[in-house]
Amino acid sequence: MNSDFDLQRDEIITQIYDLIVKPGKTNDFVSVWEQYIIELSARYDDRPNATGLADVVLSENGLEVHFARVYAILESQGRQKNSNIANDAKGSFLFSFDQNGELLDADITINESYGKIGCAEDVKSVLTTDASRRWVEYLKKTKRAPSVDNMELFALAAGGNLIAHNKREESSSDIKIIVNDLIVRWSPKLRSLLKEQFSLTKSELQLLEGLTALGSLETVIKNSTRSKNTLRTQLQSAFRKMNVTSQQAALQSVAMLAHFCEAIGYKTNEPSEKLNYGKMVHIQIDDASVPVHFFGPEDGHPIIFIHGMLDGVTLNNRVVKALHKHKLRFISPIRPNFGMAVSNPKIENAPEIFADQLNKLVSKLELSNVILLGHMSGGLFGFAAAPVLGNKVAGLVNISCGSPIHSSKQFSKLSKRQKAFAYTTRYAPKILPALLRVGVAQIDSVEIETMMDDMYPLGSPDKVVLQDPEIAAVVLDGYRFAVAQGYKGFQGDALQVTRNWSEYVNANDKPVLIIHGHHDPAATFEFIADFAAKEGFQLNDYPNDGQLLLYAKPNKILGDVRTFIDGLG
Repeated sequence: MNSDFDLQRDEIITQIYDLIVKPGKTNDFVSVWEQYIIELSARYDDRPNATGLADVVLSENGLEVHFARVYAILESQGRQKNSNIANDAKGSFLFSFDQNGELLDADITINESYGKIGCAEDVKSVLTTDASRRWVEYLKKTKRAPSVDNMELFALAAGGNLIAHNKREESSSDIKIIVNDLIVRWSPKLRSLLKEQFSLTKSELQLLEGLTALGSLETVIKNSTRSKNTLRTQLQSAFRKMNVTSQQAALQSVAMLAHFCEAIGYKTNEPSEKLNYGKMVHIQIDDASVPVHFFGPEDGHPIIFIHGMLDGVTLNNRVVKALHKHKLRFISPIRPNFGMAVSNPKIENAPEIFADQLNKLVSKLELSNVILLGHMSGGLFGFAAAPVLGNKVAGLVNISCGSPIHSSKQFSKLSKRQKAFAYTTRYAPKILPALLRVGVAQIDSVEIETMMDDMYPLGSPDKVVLQDPEIAAVVLDGYRFAVAQGYKGFQGDALQVTRNWSEYVNANDKPVLIIHGHHDPAATFEFIADFAAKEGFQLNDYPNDGQLLLYAKPNKILGDVRTFIDGLG
């Protein structure tokens, strides 16, 4: 190596340790790392077996050790915004009450789901009969002799569970009641712990997972293919093994173990009128509860919206209005390892896992003639799913998506951050987790907006679009959605989109529409045009737009989708 290369190495070591306490310097680090990894990967460019070859050099020159060390330090520090405890009034919650039950604050996005909650007593109106009775007792106990930091669960009549948490104010002796929606992320660690502690069967674990998502046995029965008697028998068996006598006690045990496994979460919808979350429903698929968001008219043409690695399923209100105008219905399942969906360690098989899950979801919802709409990296997953769904699919639409990678030349016009991650994924995958963990730390920090600045350079169409606070809010929400479970979702997508995934394209026999912004910083237009021409796909080019054209021009984009559907006959 030349001396300049060695100097770069030393600068990388200095800067990466800085990131532990200064996540705002991530962009400076990415600039240095981008230059270094591009120069290093040039040695192996376009070799069929290029993946991982740069890892050898990084191991020999000691850089891999430093990346691993920083990764370990960041992991030991945990996430800045810990979602595993009930937050105080400055954090995210549904309601907060004082010790006497007076309302202190409420998330302004919840009125539609919970009605008018003016005091703690009003909460019982949204609970099941049994939970309502226990809620009254809980309030009496909190007023008289509260148990600080104790968490209790209460089943919602409409499905799901509330979790209440008594918290003592740091500045006084006052007690505050924090109430939120409970979401348990069923990780392999949590399933293993429950199985070890209580000898639960797979079916019993599946039933408990359904209860944590849906709130009551009656709702689980409605969403299950198993009989009522079978489910009741399995529930009683689980009760005996867990040494409890009620569903409430069983879920309390699950919640406590989930907390131990760092698999417990709370809804963190920002109180913003700029974001539209649609209607969210948990749907049981095999042993997983899949969160699915619905947008647009119920009688609209069914479109499976497949999110990418950084965009999420939240929409701006103009997109939702356009869905109604064009009579389109977005059905948006959250893929494994994203948001509060189930986690799955088999990230190398992410497209196949999603395709199988989506096929069962579409069957369960009794949908036909669906359109698979891949957004950003979701396009790859649409191609992977289409052959599995077969005649349930009428066609595919890709918006702001990439194409199979035949050469690293396709990375050449990416933005700085995207280029650094692309080269690292392709040539030095051992380093990727550390690089992604650094990105997670930046998203968790107050420097999250600098990441958006780095993704969309000054002067680009996307940068202009982001001056709209509604679109900026959606983009930032997507970043947080992407890292809700850490970096695994992003890693799984990165491993896929930086390789030649032509096998999924070749297996598809459905009509395809590609809608692309000419100035997309993540997918160079010339490669998209070549891809479309080679495969005979329809390409709608937006010459003055970038990656965010769905949010910026929803009426035109969804008008294109409507025209495509009508043309299928």
